[in-house]
Amino acid sequence: MKKTYKGVSGYIYFAESVTDSGIEIRIPNAASSSTPVTVSDSEFISDAYEAILEAEEKGFISILRYCEIPEKMHDWIERTILKEYEEATNHPEYRHFLKGNFEDILSV
Repeated sequence: MKKTYKGVSGYIYFAESVTDSGIEIRIPNAASSSTPVTVSDSEFISDAYEAILEAEEKGFISILRYCEIPEKMHDWIERTILKEYEEATNHPEYRHFLKGNFEDILSV
């Protein structure tokens, strides 16, 4: 988590309504619109890692760390990473991310 988010800044955008694009984005509480959306508010996040830890500390989210999960879930994660990599042939940027973060699993 630290490797991925530490020092990464960005914005969270808020919209009153969104026309669902129909594209499954698989990100909880996120939306993808098929038409332009009026942004009603935004929040700048200077360090995503620090914001995530703060949200955990305040009880807004729970983080299950890799070292705390059962072996069965480790196996599922490994299978999922391999499958995601295989299926991302048209997304070299995602493959680069996976290879850079899970080299031990993808060093085939």
